[in-house]
Amino acid sequence: MKRKLTILSLAVLLGLMSGCAKKAEIGAGAQDGSSAAAKNSSEGLIKIDDGSGNTGDDGTQQETTGKQIEDQTFDVTLDGWGEVTFAAFLPKENEAGDGDVYFKLLKDGKALFDLPGMTEDNRRPSLKFVKVAAVSFKDYNGDGKKDIIIINEYSRQGSTEPGYNEVRLYTQAGGKKEFSLEQGSLTEFLQKNHYNGSINLVMEGIARYKSENMESGIQRNNIEKQIELLADSVELWAGTMNSEGIDYFFTVTDMDRNGRLELIVSSCQGTGLYTYSDYFEVNDTFDGLTAVEGNRMEGHSEADIIVDSTPVYYDAQNKVYYYIYDDIIRNGKEYYENKRAVSLENGKIVQNDLAYKTTVFENEKQMTDCTDREGKNITADQYDGIADTVYGSLEKQKAVFSWNRAESMRELQQMGKEKLCGMLLDSYSKFTGEQ
Repeated sequence: MKRKLTILSLAVLLGLMSGCAKKAEIGAGAQDGSSAAAKNSSEGLIKIDDGSGNTGDDGTQQETTGKQIEDQTFDVTLDGWGEVTFAAFLPKENEAGDGDVYFKLLKDGKALFDLPGMTEDNRRPSLKFVKVAAVSFKDYNGDGKKDIIIINEYSRQGSTEPGYNEVRLYTQAGGKKEFSLEQGSLTEFLQKNHYNGSINLVMEGIARYKSENMESGIQRNNIEKQIELLADSVELWAGTMNSEGIDYFFTVTDMDRNGRLELIVSSCQGTGLYTYSDYFEVNDTFDGLTAVEGNRMEGHSEADIIVDSTPVYYDAQNKVYYYIYDDIIRNGKEYYENKRAVSLENGKIVQNDLAYKTTVFENEKQMTDCTDREGKNITADQYDGIADTVYGSLEKQKAVFSWNRAESMRELQQMGKEKLCGMLLDSYSKFTGEQ
């Protein structure tokens, strides 16, 4: 989906401009025109008049934006525009502190065009703008015209979590003299796969996106072929549904983001609330399924993974995703719980306990004891937040799952391949956010 803003004609120039060399961050293969930042001769800022008389002494539009960001203002030659100035402005201050950065194209000091923001009102609830990390002018979509690539850094309001980068891609729409903000599968792909740390990484991610042929639909075809393979292998994974009277649940994921799908079957059984799960992954030749081994002892309860969503912590250095789950076991009036991290590493499911909680009900009293994985006593609040304590330095995300219920393999076989494929594809689509 792309949003467009119309060209805004603004009034007269109040200050004089003089060129001064300051180049944008440009990755390998930079194109001509990614050139110097334009500066006001006295303060290094461009004075802009929006026709309202609200131009401040510092050269910024006080009523619509914050101050101009001098080191992210550049002279550049854009197709159809000629020589213009790309200027960045700090967010306009507001009580919520959720204003977003502004970008404009200027010509001889006059504002020609406001680049679209991420929202209509240019506010980002729960986010706080930190800085413009990089700007580049490259033809990323291969239409022969220079596009604008921007990386912004944000932090989360009221959170101590590390900040994160967000990529914006602006492209010229057809023959019109305007730029549109790309908000489709390409930017989602870049963010999801962490191609947002530098311009070079963005271009690498775009190349990967194209190589997987998302534009031509080949990648979609690849996913559909894997879904068909999962359906054809129903006897393998549904063969684990071998206990009568048990509700089994299954879902489709790509836990390690390696492009090969997993089929997970899980059930919660007995009065003890024991969870048992089986994982199957498409093999590296894409012609069969492999049962994934785990590190839990047979007969021991596994993580309670039949949930709609769960926090995920991404270790970018080791490319590992840690999914955080609870596990609860009941023994009469005693409940044994633990927080657990589950990851798919090198073709194996790894489950690591993070903390433990024991609750005993006796004589209408509740006694609770919490310890970390080293056996040290901790509070209930510390137990609840143990994942942030252990993985706080990693990037925190959220995983969404869509579980389907079945009592037996026969039930799935009788529904037919086409219906089963649709069910599996829908499950994977919800995991990826593509619906």
